[in-house]
Amino acid sequence: MKNFLYSVAAAATLAFGHAAPAMAQDYDLDGMQQSLTMLELTVSQIFTRNGIDVDPRTLDLSQIAQIVSRFDSGDDQPTRSELEFIINRN
Repeated sequence: MKNFLYSVAAAATLAFGHAAPAMAQDYDLDGMQQSLTMLELTVSQIFTRNGIDVDPRTLDLSQIAQIVSRFDSGDDQPTRSELEFIINRN
């Protein structure tokens, strides 16, 4: 999952940060949407395991990335209160 997140971040950097200006049709919007949907599904599963009733589609990309990376870090699993802190931070 870490490699997937790095790939998404690298693609976003290339597409939006350092690439030459391009027309909208040059972006792989379908691929980006699929990646976001996969991340939302992962967050939904994390929420279900922790008894949290929040729709991941209400979160911004930063919150989703924090939750997924926190679970992917290999450290101890975050507590419900840690997840709720990330969710409530806007």
